Amino acid sequence: RKDYRHYNVKTVTGIDDFATMREVVDRRYGRLLREGAPLPQLVVIDGGKGQLASAMEALETLGLAGRMTVVGLAKKEEEVFFPGDNEPLRLPMDGPSLRLIRRIRDEVHRFGIGFHRKKRSAGAFSNELEKVPGIGRTTAESLLLHFRSVKRVAAAEQSELSAVVGPTKAARIIAYFKDKGEGGDGSRQGN
Repeated sequence: RKDYRHYNVKTVTGIDDFATMREVVDRRYGRLLREGAPLPQLVVIDGGKGQLASAMEALETLGLAGRMTVVGLAKKEEEVFFPGDNEPLRLPMDGPSLRLIRRIRDEVHRFGIGFHRKKRSAGAFSNELEKVPGIGRTTAESLLLHFRSVKRVAAAEQSELSAVVGPTKAARIIAYFKDKGEGGDGSRQGN
């Protein structure tokens, strides 16, 4: 698990599975090359021929084609694709090989879905705090790290907020949540 990685896609706009696959494979294995880290013996790509072809393009650009075994796993039919083959390999549905590959894919999905849920959730919280005039993403993230939730930020005393973001931003946060009818019990103390 120490080798698990999340990637925020940087070069792809919109939904483009193939371009996303190329970027992530390029970043992951390009970094391994730069660091002189060992390459894996097997790379399992989540997807069929198209995703596998995109991954292979990135690996060829890096000069890694042929240095490790790369396969694609298409979900619908549970077919295993090898680069350059027109027909997939169909492993026995109840065989240990396919069970292992499925477990790898399911673990990748579990890890990725958790990341995306956390990212969406954090984005929703940050966006609410960013609605406060004068509060940007960095300040919103600092507040969430310290207070752990927007609700706690809204309920915090001005002195507590000031300790994290300074008195000016603290006053803006207090005013914002007061106008929304949220916050503490009205006994806030100013600095």
